[in-house]
Parts: sequence; C-alpha cells; structure tokens
Amino acid sequence: MGALDVPGSYLASDAGPSLSPGPDGVVEPKAEAAPRPWAFPPSIDLKEYYPHRHTSPFLAWKAILDPEKYGIDYGIDVLITYAANPIMASVNPDEAIAAFRKIPFIATIPLVFDEMSQFADVLLPESVIVERYALIEFGHHVVQAADEPLLRVKGVLVQKPAIEPLWTTRQADDIYIELAERVGFLYGRGGLNDHLNRELGLSDNYALELDRRYTTPEIMDRILRDHFDEEHSLDYFDEHAVYPRMLQRKEAYNFYHHPWGATRYPIYFERLLFFGRQLRENLASAGLETIPGQDPEDVWQHYQALPRWCGRPDDHAAPEFDMLAVNWSTPQWRMSAGDQVGNAWVQEFVEVNDPYEYRILINTRTAREKGLADGDEVEVQAWHGGRTRGRLKTTELVFPEALGFPSNHGFKSRQRNPVTRKGPHYNELLTGDEGTIDPVSAGIDRAPRVKVTKVERRRGSDRRP
Repeated sequence: MGALDVPGSYLASDAGPSLSPGPDGVVEPKAEAAPRPWAFPPSIDLKEYYPHRHTSPFLAWKAILDPEKYGIDYGIDVLITYAANPIMASVNPDEAIAAFRKIPFIATIPLVFDEMSQFADVLLPESVIVERYALIEFGHHVVQAADEPLLRVKGVLVQKPAIEPLWTTRQADDIYIELAERVGFLYGRGGLNDHLNRELGLSDNYALELDRRYTTPEIMDRILRDHFDEEHSLDYFDEHAVYPRMLQRKEAYNFYHHPWGATRYPIYFERLLFFGRQLRENLASAGLETIPGQDPEDVWQHYQALPRWCGRPDDHAAPEFDMLAVNWSTPQWRMSAGDQVGNAWVQEFVEVNDPYEYRILINTRTAREKGLADGDEVEVQAWHGGRTRGRLKTTELVFPEALGFPSNHGFKSRQRNPVTRKGPHYNELLTGDEGTIDPVSAGIDRAPRVKVTKVERRRGSDRRP
C-alpha cells in the first residue's frame, strides 16, 4: 500500500504524469474510467447506457434491429466501415448481418474482399501497407505492465510508401478527407480539420487551417514538427524509421510528477458508486428503470464501492454444458492484421509446423471419457445457442475441462482466399445479449460454457471443416 509508481516498486502501464489528481486530490478517472456524457435518445452503439464501455458495435446491431426497445427515434441510412469486420471479429454475427440488411446504403474501405464487402453497395479499396503512410507515437501507454527501461522510451515510428500504388487504391485517411469535403463537414468550426486539431493536440503554430484541404503526409508533417520539433519533420524519415527519445529514469515514475501525496489513491470504488447513481438518475429522466434489456438488480449490484462476486452469466446452464471454451492469439495470426490469414506463405508454414492451428484442442483423458478421438469432426455448442464446428486435436496442453481454440478461423467470404475458410470460427460461441454482458463496461464473457459432440457423417460425405 502506498508504493504505487514510486522508485523500487511496481510500475503500471503508463509512464509520466498519467495518474494526475482530480479536484479533491484523488486520482482523476481516465479513459473508460470516466463516464461518457449522457444524451437521450442515445447513440446507436448505446454508449450512454454503458458509459464506461470501450467499444460496443454488437449493441449497435441490436439498436438497429429494435430501435423502439432502446429509445432510438431515428434510423441509420448510411454505414461506412474501415478496417472492421463485425461478421467475423465480433459477437452475434447473425445480428450484424440482419442489421446490415436494414441499412439502405453501405460503403466499406477494405483491404481484401472480406465478409463486410459482400454487404457493401460501394467498395473503396485501400492501398496495401507498402503503399501507405503511417505514424505511431509510442511510449505513452503500454497494453501490459512494463518495466522501467521500457517506460522510459518515448518517440515516434514513421512509415513512408516503399512503392507507388499499383492500382487505383488510396490511403484510407485521404478517402475520409475527400468524403468530408464532398459532404460538407471538412471546413470551418466544428469541421473535420477543427476536430483533428483538438484530437491530435496541435498547437497554434501547427494547427490545420480551417479552410484548407490537407493530404495525409501534410498532416503527418505538422504532427511531427509540433510534437518532436522542426528537426524531425517528415523529411527526417527519408533516412530514419524511428525517432526515440529517452526520458530520465525518474521521469518514468508518476511519483516524479506528483510527489508526496499530490495524488491520493482510493481504496474503495466510491466513484463507481457515484457514477452508478448518476446513471440511474439519467435513466429515470428518460422514463427508464434500468438499461433496456438488463435486469435492474443485476445492473446496480455492479455499481458498488466494494468489489463483490456477481457470478457468471452461465452459472445456471444445463449440466450438459460441462466444458469451458478458451481462445488465444497465435503469433502468425496476431489480430488478423493485414490479412495475415490470407497469406499463402504463412498458411503453408503453419500447416507444416503447427499441428494445433485450425484445430479444437481437447485434453486426451477428457476425449477418451467422451468417446472422442484425435481428428474427429465435432460440433461445439455454447449454452446460449451459438455453435461452431472443427476437428479435434488431443493434447496434454489444456486442462481437462477446457476446449482450446487457437486464433480465429473459419472465414466465410466467397471472394477472399479460400485457405481462410479452414478451422472453427470461435466468435460464433460468444454472445453480446443483455444479461450476459457486464452492465458497467459492456464486456463480454470470452470463455462460455459449452458442450462437444461428434459429427456423424453420412456415407459418401467428404466435407471437411
């Protein structure tokens, strides 16, 4: 107690003055810990009902399908997606598909002919990575807890196109800028340029002019000169890929910026209790007792100052759902970025060297007890009804009560590389239905209770999952 972020003790995942005090001296809530402003009718992704959520596209599909239930008094006429594939990368894919059918016009900026492309009226193809600009500032946040040397490094990575675009593709940023100009919200106060100035933290000397259209490299150059001085403009990165800047050792600790009690840390979650009361008042002002679709007792037991065990959503599942499905990333398919799953070279390497990929892993003893064997085709069904199929791999690498799913496979698009269709689609086992998600963060249960059964094929059928 009292030794957080001081020399010689545990470091969190942010370097520098991130744990700054609020008006009462207690650490100010940051990011999702600070609730989003209330509005009614709510946004289509229902962020006002879940003010601490990270992202909730699956709730948008529910609101589109049943707007009256969620207090939505408007329709969605246009949907534009970029680097998003809610059919494969999120929960309740059937609801996403049903929602897309209700939207009159859909455009997408795809890298490949993915599942989302099949629902789009217009495709605006993006350039591949070696044809694009990119800028990533690093060192302000690390996803996992890090040691002091890592948190001392701040800087910027810059990528420039290695080749000109081979076809008529474009950088997605430039597509959005042109769309903003054509639709009429690029210029002036409240326009896209004004928004970028605020979001990018550009100072007056480097701020975008509100009556001018910029290209992606022009915007990047202003960011670099503002955040990293004139010497490290975009031209600097003709010969460099990275500009690192080392902090002094003491600067990596929050204590250096807010020493000796300048920031106090709460033992209880009284802010969560306060924010829950605030949400209840906001809901009451809209004539609602609770978040639409959620049990009020369950909602308000989560908004408490003292942590308590609230149970799992599948605690009352039938006894036949006697296993837990678990999923993890593997290095070759990390987040499916850049269509890694469609890379034939990587696919070939995995097929030769990794006997666990594309399979459902089951403990050898558990398989024997259930009358299953290595290579069997099985159907896995979640307690709420979601299901997927795949072939078993018996192993001692998983617990007896677990079914393991490496990565995410089983892509559906008829236009993308056929090799991507192999393996089970794990996300079909997940749900975002009310009563199963965390009412504070809208977080989903990623390890649902499931049952596994062997698929008996009729003679002459040679279909393989």
